[in-house]
Amino acid sequence: MPRMGDCEYRLGGFACSLLQCNVSLCCRCFFAVIGGAGLSGTEVLENKLWLACLEKSLPGGVALKSQVLHSTDEACDWCIKHYQTAKNEKTIWMLKEAGGNCGEGLYVLTYNNKEVILRRIRAANIRRNISYVAQEYVAKPLLWRGTHKFHMRVYLIVRGNGEAYMFSKALAHIANKPFEIEKGDQEADSEVHITNVAMNHHNKMLFHGCPVVDFLNISDMNKYGPDNSSDTKDFLPEDTTTLLTDLFSQYISQAYDNFMSNQLSESDFIHIGADVIFDQKCKPYILEFNVPPCTGMYGEKMEAPMEELFYKMFCSIVENFVLCEYVHTDVNDSYASWITINEKSEKFSEATVSTLGKNMFRWALYKRRLEREQQRQY
Repeated sequence: MPRMGDCEYRLGGFACSLLQCNVSLCCRCFFAVIGGAGLSGTEVLENKLWLACLEKSLPGGVALKSQVLHSTDEACDWCIKHYQTAKNEKTIWMLKEAGGNCGEGLYVLTYNNKEVILRRIRAANIRRNISYVAQEYVAKPLLWRGTHKFHMRVYLIVRGNGEAYMFSKALAHIANKPFEIEKGDQEADSEVHITNVAMNHHNKMLFHGCPVVDFLNISDMNKYGPDNSSDTKDFLPEDTTTLLTDLFSQYISQAYDNFMSNQLSESDFIHIGADVIFDQKCKPYILEFNVPPCTGMYGEKMEAPMEELFYKMFCSIVENFVLCEYVHTDVNDSYASWITINEKSEKFSEATVSTLGKNMFRWALYKRRLEREQQRQY
């Protein structure tokens, strides 16, 4: 399988495309893999507003609290009303532009700095109309090497029949500066709170790179520390894989069974980059899903472990989710493996182009009901 350029694997009526794309200054290039026609209804996971709506249907405690805010005025009104209540003065939120990417449009919102943040978002709204999601901030996160906030980029495959898999290796995305919660009324330091690689790689002195995390060898990684440094205590539990697959299963089952079950083929698939943060008790929470994920090169050269992960992951995708339709292959190899999240869904229904709209019709009904409930709250 070539490392660069565009390529397509076509067998019978099924195609898997690996596309090289040139992007803006934040990322020099990235590859996106698409299986067949992709999947219908993926916006439920990818769109930040829609994901926040989906989370309303999950059991309590699975997702971080969130609030859907359809305009800047609505965001400002919610913020003012929220912090008028004394019990909310200690709460912290991450205010996200719904259409933001590459770490842009993120604001750490506190009682002390709310006036500064509201001025910022009002100024941004002069240029364009913006929707937001206010997501509960993990104020006591698990820290990388005990000092820095981080999240994990975990790679998933979801097939047209509802099967879902997690790649056993992931990347750690680490903030540039040691973690702290500012107590003043100033805007929070993005290099303390933002773990997005696209934002952090510009500071070559502080950038941590993207260390590879192996979920199948947590004990070995804990023994030597996440940076192979013996001064780091255990920071991930032995059951991390189970914690993650259980979390992904709840999200994907809820999205697929209700809003994605009509697909053109059970062999089509999507590639997902799931951003997960852990709290101090090692409980994982979803920050967002990226469909497809950016597998990009930041800076002049990609680090060798990161390059190896991407290359072997793409090879494994072709071997296990394309060729497997025609030739038996084993989902495990010496580098990494795909861990089952969900088996084939009973809700799967093979659709035609004209009937794919059933997915979005069901979503529109659900979303309208949520909007009515939110209007009653106000």
